[in-house]
Amino acid sequence: MAARQTGAASLTVVPLHAGAGVLGLLSLYRAAPGPLAAGLDDLGFLADVIAVAVLDDALPAGPPLPGPWDERSVIHQAAGMVMAQLAVPAPDALALLRAHAFALDLTLPEVAGQVLDRTLQFRPDEGS
Repeated sequence: MAARQTGAASLTVVPLHAGAGVLGLLSLYRAAPGPLAAGLDDLGFLADVIAVAVLDDALPAGPPLPGPWDERSVIHQAAGMVMAQLAVPAPDALALLRAHAFALDLTLPEVAGQVLDRTLQFRPDEGS
């Protein structure tokens, strides 16, 4: 009922993950019917960024969250940096991180850590 009052014609809802649990939902409304232009991978990435921001504000200062959530947030932060470095969408940035990890026999969190430490930078091909 509330959605109709806003004039929304379609609704997309994406979960905000915190580890294996769900922290909340990201609700996106459109005035026109149909799917959003952003793909589900992009929306999932955005939801993860929002969840990290919410958790950062909600938790007391201290060491990073342990375990898989910490690894996932590091990977998504690194993917964001690769997106900015190469002007590529989120799925391509994640694919580049995975390919680099595979090529060097490293884990994805190890490669992501190198990107965040700025010891690994992806550069656009400037042509020859």
